[in-house]
Amino acid sequence: MKLLSALSNVFRRIDEDAANALANPLRDGAIAIEDAQKQVDAFTRQIHELMTNTGTLQSQLNNAQAEVAKFDAFARRAAAAGNRDDVTEAVAAKQRAQASLDTLNKNVTANKALEAKLRTQLADARSRIATAEMNKARLAANIGGNKLRGSLAQASVEFSGKNKGLAALDNLEKAAQKEEASADAWQELAADTPAGRVTSLEDKYGGTSGSVNDEVERLMSGSGPNPGQRLIGN
Repeated sequence: MKLLSALSNVFRRIDEDAANALANPLRDGAIAIEDAQKQVDAFTRQIHELMTNTGTLQSQLNNAQAEVAKFDAFARRAAAAGNRDDVTEAVAAKQRAQASLDTLNKNVTANKALEAKLRTQLADARSRIATAEMNKARLAANIGGNKLRGSLAQASVEFSGKNKGLAALDNLEKAAQKEEASADAWQELAADTPAGRVTSLEDKYGGTSGSVNDEVERLMSGSGPNPGQRLIGN
């Protein structure tokens, strides 16, 4: 039974340690910060790709603007020269460049608006991570203090109630009381035997100091036997 009780205590402690390991706010907070930083890093790369794409589109837009201006100038020169076919070809090229320019303008505008929004979100995420990092030590101390306060309060409740630990102490006290009562009972039984009664009489009436005192009192009171009379009687 003692072995089973010991094993039970061991397994209970293992279960408690496992539960504490599963519920660790500080560890969970550190993991959350690490995961958030990974997300921020991935998000930053995505924004970088968007900005790179916007830069490429902007270069294409600049080229398209130049094409529109170029073919517009060609059309004007061809018209001044009276060459209708060249004017027609230049105008067609200009319109194609203008269509491309319009599409690029829309894409660049949309990309820049999205970039501004995402960069605001990125800045907010970075600020929150930085705040969490700065507050981690304070939060850790706060959690540690609250745990200590809770443990002390729990100990107070347990010592004022009945738990297994205090029950064991109560059992120990009861066992000591039982052993004391058993010893008293055996002592009383021993006093009821003939030998015990003799011992009791000797304890009450025997003893050298008591006999000497009695003899002294008799001699001092003159009630003791006369040594001369004892001689005559002999």
